[in-house]
Amino acid sequence: MRRYTLESIREFLRAIDRHLTNPAEMILVGGTAASLGYGYSGATMDIDTYNSIEHIKGAIEAAVAETGYGISVEQVTVGDIPYYFDERLKNHVDDKLKRLSIKFLDPVDLILMKAMRYEQQDKQAIQSLVNSEVISDNIIVDRYIKEMGHITKDQDAADFNIRMLVDDYYGSIKASDAEKRIKQWRAAKNQRK
Repeated sequence: MRRYTLESIREFLRAIDRHLTNPAEMILVGGTAASLGYGYSGATMDIDTYNSIEHIKGAIEAAVAETGYGISVEQVTVGDIPYYFDERLKNHVDDKLKRLSIKFLDPVDLILMKAMRYEQQDKQAIQSLVNSEVISDNIIVDRYIKEMGHITKDQDAADFNIRMLVDDYYGSIKASDAEKRIKQWRAAKNQRK
């Protein structure tokens, strides 16, 4: 399956914009958000949105026909995203977009979403996010504990992924601290049940 670079994604989004008749918004998550918002250089096969895009399907189809790009644009149906992500959304600035408003997750929210799968392409995007922003391991663990109690993934697996993320990017000592904090949080949460 073909993968698309940041420039191709920009060109495609501008084509969608040209085919819109009314203002529309896309809240980007995943690899496209990492590329467009934070300079992740990895290519992507699709554009994932948090919000519904049904009302702009015609513009998307017209953009596919115009550009020849077979980029799939889909709403993510299950997304393990922190509770208050919508209060931290970032606006994408592109003077060539007239009707399409694009927002994307803040870097920590995006890291946490990607950490729930934590596959190779997720790790590459996380590395780019960690390199592009000043993000401490504490803010990642804090937000996970405070805002990810609703996750749909197996909780033990999610906890393990967060520990591995901290280990991979911040070192084993910080990973041990993160593991202790997460275990204490889980124990306290289970006592309240």
